[in-house]
Amino acid sequence: MKKIRDMTEREFLERLDAFQIEDERTRNKVVCALLGHSKIQKYFMGYYSCARCGAQVGDSLGSTYGSAPETVIVGHNCPTCRENYAKLGWQDKLFTPEPFAEQESEDE
Repeated sequence: MKKIRDMTEREFLERLDAFQIEDERTRNKVVCALLGHSKIQKYFMGYYSCARCGAQVGDSLGSTYGSAPETVIVGHNCPTCRENYAKLGWQDKLFTPEPFAEQESEDE
């Protein structure tokens, strides 16, 4: 049997469908349990969280957050994050928000 990280995205999604998970939150937690937390992360007030399931994965309050150098921060549209995003595989991008989506204007 193939290891989960060695599956194609299609193979993984077929197996995930077998769980018959009905809500998005539970599905995302299961995906993180199987694949690991995404390197696409959200940052708020010193805390880093997985953009897929929302679990806290680090903080920079007392020291430097030792995240992987290929981390992409949602909303942080810099050349480093764009370069890192291009290197990520489907395992990190699956069910995560588009990290470089245009911020909605408050005027709308």
